[in-house]
Amino acid sequence: MSSSLPQVAKNKAMWLHPKVLGFNPPERWGHSACFSNGLMYVFGGCCGGLHFCDVLTLDLNKMVWSKLTTTGEKPGPRDSHSAVFVGHKMIVFGGTNGFKKMNHIHVLDLVTKEWVRPECKGTPPSPRESHTATLVGDERIVIFGGSGEGHANYLNDLHILDLRTMSWTSPELKGDFPVPRDSHSTLAIGNKLIVYGGDSGDQYHGNVHMLDMTTMTWSKLSIQGSPPGVRAGHAAVNIGTKVYIIGGVGDKRYYNDVWIFDICNFTWTQLDIDFHQPQGRFSHTAVAAGMDIAIYGGCGEDERPLNELLVLQLGAEHPNGRYYIPMCKPFGTYWNQEKKIIPGEADTHSKTLLVRNNVETFGQGAYEVASEKSPPYHFDSGVNGDSKRVD
Repeated sequence: MSSSLPQVAKNKAMWLHPKVLGFNPPERWGHSACFSNGLMYVFGGCCGGLHFCDVLTLDLNKMVWSKLTTTGEKPGPRDSHSAVFVGHKMIVFGGTNGFKKMNHIHVLDLVTKEWVRPECKGTPPSPRESHTATLVGDERIVIFGGSGEGHANYLNDLHILDLRTMSWTSPELKGDFPVPRDSHSTLAIGNKLIVYGGDSGDQYHGNVHMLDMTTMTWSKLSIQGSPPGVRAGHAAVNIGTKVYIIGGVGDKRYYNDVWIFDICNFTWTQLDIDFHQPQGRFSHTAVAAGMDIAIYGGCGEDERPLNELLVLQLGAEHPNGRYYIPMCKPFGTYWNQEKKIIPGEADTHSKTLLVRNNVETFGQGAYEVASEKSPPYHFDSGVNGDSKRVD
């Protein structure tokens, strides 16, 4: 192996930029993404004032984009909504079409490919965008916060949709409430909800709050370690008892870092990542596929909507330090590429590339190392006043 190639340190995380087949989806931010059975489903989003209502699928095994043809009562164009998977159904709530905020539930059956708008009992949450929807125990969806109708109407209310009865309730809560916010993250670990970040206009937040769903009590956690600081519009996933926070905006800058919050000991640590880092971004999505994290889209530096897919290989936390993905290269779409090729070896058992920590590759294809960032260009994203900007 050539000594000019960068060496991958053992047990370190690394960003990969897979070569993706199929059509090239439009750039977008404010979309939703869910993962099930090897497929990432992307719905909606916005770019340049255009709001989408399409459903895209990405096969994370074959790395192929497809458009999903659906029937029924579709949600219509929107961004800054929420979507969760329950069994073989994707449940979409809220969002905005650029003119009006919504509070309806739409359900896409991924077997029949049909949208329905179910009748729900009880009083639904008020119309909102940039809220969170979190599945708890496969039976409840919890809606928290967001931005409501009117100017600077930031929310910290909580609503529960019981999926067995399709009824809304607003439980009585106690404890140390999070302040009103949008563009935060909320994840469920067991019967606990973990809320981090968000903003209330020009004020960004960096505290971690926890809601005990058994006692319905909020608490502000005392954290060990250096925190990531304040941010909004980040992406978040949990793998086991660890919450991964990726990117976002705050403190007059875009972030491209990755932080880990350990729910067992309430500690923050920054993930150590090899090779080049992606540009900072916000309003992107992230899904956990096994022990790897795929992020898609968002708004990058200079307010540019993106359509790139990146995969974070977690290094030491990945089983056997392996990553299976077709035709991978380290992050570098926005880099002028000085290509250095490591020849592939034949693999009679698989058509994928097996990228190990020592940068070996197997199968059909090559592994490219990117360098020299290309100069940025300016793009009028047409984002509305509710989007996150660096002032």
